Amino acid sequence: MRVSPPSWKKTATMGDARQAFRELTDLDGENSRPIFLYFTSTDEKMAGKVEAYENAVLTNEKVCIAAKFFDCYQIDVTDLDESHPMRNLVKKPKPLTVYTIHKGKILYKTKEKPSASLIFSTCSRTLSKAFKVSLEKIAKEEEEMLDELDKILQEKQAIDKKRLDKGRRLTSREDAALTKR
Repeated sequence: MRVSPPSWKKTATMGDARQAFRELTDLDGENSRPIFLYFTSTDEKMAGKVEAYENAVLTNEKVCIAAKFFDCYQIDVTDLDESHPMRNLVKKPKPLTVYTIHKGKILYKTKEKPSASLIFSTCSRTLSKAFKVSLEKIAKEEEEMLDELDKILQEKQAIDKKRLDKGRRLTSREDAALTKR
């Protein structure tokens, strides 16, 4: 994986979920970063679905690039009882849904089990609306940079292999000739 997955502010306890709710409903704009809110579930019946979905979609390179611009929260729907204040913001949270929030307002909500491209598009529209920023342009530039780094790493591996194949130390002239290629 070329890009790190989202850095989740996990909300394992009710107290953590209440803190997340305070940050999610920050109406005065103290928290200027938009929020990526992902609802998951620890219900045993959902375990395989959740893991497969998260491994396939939430580790997608474009989703990971997009997530860098958000405070990312992962909230377990089984922790949210009917009296939880989060229910004021999200009435009926379903597992495997994503919301984007800015300054206390829900900007976008995805369908259940959104694709990576839908999540990227949702994040892109959120950043465009909140900051007039083109996530597509940023992601394209980052992908080009990562492609260039991949090429450099491949060239380095080829040089290292040639050095090993020679079975001896190269002279500085031979070494310089290999690195110019």
